[in-house]
Amino acid sequence: MRRSSTGILFVLFLTALGTRARAAEPVGSDKPAEAQRPTNALLFEGGSGLNACSGDFCTEGGPSWGADLTGLYRMHRNFALGFNVHYGRMAPDKLDTMYYYVLNFEARGILPLGSRLALFASGNFGYMTTYVDGTFEEEDNKFLIFRATGVTVGATAGFTVRVSERFHVGVMGRFWFPNWSDACIYEADGGECREPQDSEIDLDMKPWYAGFFVQYELPY
Repeated sequence: MRRSSTGILFVLFLTALGTRARAAEPVGSDKPAEAQRPTNALLFEGGSGLNACSGDFCTEGGPSWGADLTGLYRMHRNFALGFNVHYGRMAPDKLDTMYYYVLNFEARGILPLGSRLALFASGNFGYMTTYVDGTFEEEDNKFLIFRATGVTVGATAGFTVRVSERFHVGVMGRFWFPNWSDACIYEADGGECREPQDSEIDLDMKPWYAGFFVQYELPY
């Protein structure tokens, strides 16, 4: 009987030691792995930067500022679709005003590099309008307004860095290849639109943009 009691006490002693050992383990040591970030999300971007263009028509003005707004739906870790609006200002040398704006559909490929850094590249397709006004020497020093519109394709590339749970900062560059289909010269006092001849105006204009932006990510 004494041996039986001793055995029971020994078993109780070992049980107590095991309970104390489990209680001494660090809290969260058996914590499951952190869940992966959701793939589907709405991405909202806004930024500004340097705006310029290449081509003979761009000799009328120098670089200035541009503003860029983009909304995207990321349906896959590596792919997003959305819409972009860009406004580009130029600094004309002789004329008064020179700017353009673009409405783009955008298809973006995304390459995450770790949990913070991601590279991206996009193809763009949209509609561009350019506007110029001032005194044109080739038109007997008349103050005229010139406007041209057309479809455009473009390319975008850049990277983002996550700075918080929802916010990223990034750098991007954009380049467009417009195909002008409609052009008009008219006087500011309501004169009729006159299509310019090839000898009067050269529409060799390929805008580009480089800037910083902030991105907000909303899981969807």
